Amino acid sequence: MIDVNDYEDVREKINTALSFNAIILAVRIITLLCIVAGLVITTSVSEFGIVAVVVFFAVQFFIPKRKLAVVEYDVGSQNIEKFDSVKSGFISLIANQFIACVDDPSEITQAKFGAPPIEKLKLSDFSCQIVSSTRYLQSNTTFVVVRAKRMSFIFLPDVVFMVMGRKSAYLDYRTISFGYSDVTYVAHGETDDTTVLYHVTRYNEKIDNPDKKFKNGSQKPVCEYGFVKIILLDNLRLDLICSNRENAKHFVDSLNQFKVI
Repeated sequence: MIDVNDYEDVREKINTALSFNAIILAVRIITLLCIVAGLVITTSVSEFGIVAVVVFFAVQFFIPKRKLAVVEYDVGSQNIEKFDSVKSGFISLIANQFIACVDDPSEITQAKFGAPPIEKLKLSDFSCQIVSSTRYLQSNTTFVVVRAKRMSFIFLPDVVFMVMGRKSAYLDYRTISFGYSDVTYVAHGETDDTTVLYHVTRYNEKIDNPDKKFKNGSQKPVCEYGFVKIILLDNLRLDLICSNRENAKHFVDSLNQFKVI
C-alpha cells in the first residue's frame, strides 16, 4: 500500500520516466534517420552499410534502458484482495463486443421509441488492459490501464493516475463518480450480446414481427445499450456506450462497491 505522502513521489517518478523515455526514443529515431540518409547519399554503399550497422547497434547498446516508476504492494494485504472486485468489473467491461467513448454526452437519449441511429453519435476509441507493467510504470501486482481521449488512466489498488503526454496526476477513488443508465438506439448491426427490443424500417416504423416482409426497406434492430458515466474531475469525464447492459452495470456496481469498502 502506498502511503498517502508517497503519491506525489510516484507522480514525479512517472513524469521523469515519461520524459526520459521520450528522449531515448528521439535519440534512436535520429540515429536511424542519419544512417538511412548516409546510405542514400554515400558513394560506397557496401562500406558505409557495414559502418552504419556497427554504429546503430553500438548506439542501441550504450543508450540506457527506459526508466520505470516502481510501485510495490503487500500482495497478501486486504486492500489487494478488495481490488480484485475492481479488476472483475473491468473484465466485465472488456467483455462487451462493442464499447466506445461518447465524445459529446449531451447526444445521449433515453428515448424508447423513435430511437436515433447509433452511428449518429460521435464516438472515439476506448481500450482497457489488465497488466503488471507499462512503458513507464511497474508493480508487483496487476493493475488496470485504460486508454481514452488521448490519455491513459492507471487504476492501482489505492489510487488512480492520469497520464497525458509527459505529465501525470493522481486521484483518490472516493472523488471519482461512477454512474449507469440504459439507453436505446437503432443499431448499425446486431451483436450477440445486445438486447434487441424491437425492429424498425428505415422510415422508423415499428415492426411487430421481425420476419415480416414489407416494402419500406430492410429492417433494423432497436437495441438497449449500457451507458457508463465516469466523472474524474469537473472538466474531465469518460462516457462509454456498451453493447451489453449487464456487463456495463456490473462494472459500475463493482467500482462503487470498492469505493465504500
